[in-house]
Amino acid sequence: MSHLLFASRIPTLFSSFRNAGRLFSSSSQPPQNLLRQRPTAVLLLSSRFVAHNASVDMNSSQSAVVMKRFDNIKKSVSDKREYRGLELSNGIKILLVSDPDADKSAASLDVNIGHLMDPNELPGLAHFCEHMLFLGTKKYPDENGYSSFISHSGGTTNAYTGAESTNYHFNVGPDHLPEAMDRFTQFFVSPLFSEGATEREVNAVNSEHTNNVQNDAWRAIQLERTLSRPGHDYGKFGTGNRETLMEIPASKGINVRDELLKFHGTYYSSNIMACCILGKEPLDQLEKMTMDLDFGSIVNKDFKPKVWEQHVYGPEELGWRIDVVPIKDIRQLHIIFAVDDYKPHYKFQPGNYVSHLIGHEGKGSLLSQLKHRGWATGLTAGPRTVCRGVGFFDIQVELSEEGLKHVDEVVELAFHEIGTVKSAGAQKWIQEEIAGLGEIRFRFKDKENPMDYVVSLAGALQDVSFDDVLTHNHLVEKFDADLIEKLVGQLTPRNMNYYVVSRKAVETGNFTKEQYYGTPYQKTKINEDQIAKFEEALKTPHESLYLPEKNEYIPSKFDLRPREETKMFIFRAQPRLVPS
Repeated sequence: MSHLLFASRIPTLFSSFRNAGRLFSSSSQPPQNLLRQRPTAVLLLSSRFVAHNASVDMNSSQSAVVMKRFDNIKKSVSDKREYRGLELSNGIKILLVSDPDADKSAASLDVNIGHLMDPNELPGLAHFCEHMLFLGTKKYPDENGYSSFISHSGGTTNAYTGAESTNYHFNVGPDHLPEAMDRFTQFFVSPLFSEGATEREVNAVNSEHTNNVQNDAWRAIQLERTLSRPGHDYGKFGTGNRETLMEIPASKGINVRDELLKFHGTYYSSNIMACCILGKEPLDQLEKMTMDLDFGSIVNKDFKPKVWEQHVYGPEELGWRIDVVPIKDIRQLHIIFAVDDYKPHYKFQPGNYVSHLIGHEGKGSLLSQLKHRGWATGLTAGPRTVCRGVGFFDIQVELSEEGLKHVDEVVELAFHEIGTVKSAGAQKWIQEEIAGLGEIRFRFKDKENPMDYVVSLAGALQDVSFDDVLTHNHLVEKFDADLIEKLVGQLTPRNMNYYVVSRKAVETGNFTKEQYYGTPYQKTKINEDQIAKFEEALKTPHESLYLPEKNEYIPSKFDLRPREETKMFIFRAQPRLVPS
């Protein structure tokens, strides 16, 4: 199905496995995939209550000052909630959401640092830091105090560590929001990092990893990382386990707690934090509550998040067929192109344009041709940000038994489709259709669950302005033909790998096992003859593949028109007898 902004989900390797995180795909029933959100990385969801911290002067408390206030945030006409953005003097961005009808209050704080910044010798340290921050603060030293309070307040709490961010969140009964926020804020002001809890939490991290070992989605993303450019941060093992966080460091004389304090002290800074708070209270009351909290005591270290200029896949890592043996019985072809990071161009959405065409299911589409040949049952396509500065464009095909025998021909047809899009050039009318559909979805979108909503908004504030925080993932505001054509130009045979995922793969060849999950895989260099066939397909139109026709039924006006006044006429008929 076409990849549309509003349905935003991006296919990832093995993305039919739906319980490992949140991401983008082009289906109308979005798969629950491994990569986030935002697009950018694997989520390390904690199995216990966890939280996060920014930086800490344990003995100081400072009042926060609002430097900027944003009261005119663009929202849907059907959205009855009220919004206000605050930028504090230490750089923290806070979005307040007033929803008088909310059954729960909720909050999320997102820190723009993740496991890509783990020290090379300590894989999983960022995730471990996430665990440790919940285990008591100077103001609330009881290790279980926060989780007990949330539970007794009718709420839940969790956290995740991603490649570039760490997010902490909770919900509670509306009356308990002020105290919950006070306890929550202390995680970022004065965490204790109890030495006695270190080994216990390493075991908790190890338990999470053990639970994920048989999950195909986790196995897939780590394989994608393992096959990346040697030495690139993307190749790190983000979850961590007992071996990486205790046994190996101990053998090298590394004190993990000292490294934890150093990691936190270096990277946790108020200027890379974004918070969203949703409550029943009016905005002024929510703002007063926020300003009474201890946000001002979080230290601003003026940290600048890293931007990766080198792609995770270089020439040596591209041009491969990778056969993968999954746990579950699935058949997938997953084509990955190494492209730029197009997330900063969210007002233009070039990736959405391209995926809309490659992923459409109507007459003349790639999927319709694959179904006609009996090779596939489904197809998704879309872009994703791997890390700041680096992106992938994915085409994922759900193969039939017969399609598994024709993988190279399926890839060849995919290049015919890409060539069709390329030869047509960027068409403004197509972008206008996508924008129109996005406007409809945004105008009439369902109301989100409070905790899911604050998590998504806090994360979005790391990438977009307050003005765009509600619209960036829905509305296409501008057309840029050059950006679209640049992306299409990166979808070439020499700039991709393709994965063939099937239990039958074990019947062929010699397989290597990935280090952390034990996933069996085999790499085969795509030979020059095959590359030449793909390149020829890219240049040659296919008679059965063409762009979708214009949709004449997308409305552009939604205002209700007043009903014209009508006059009632009463016709009086002559009385007559009715025969009995």
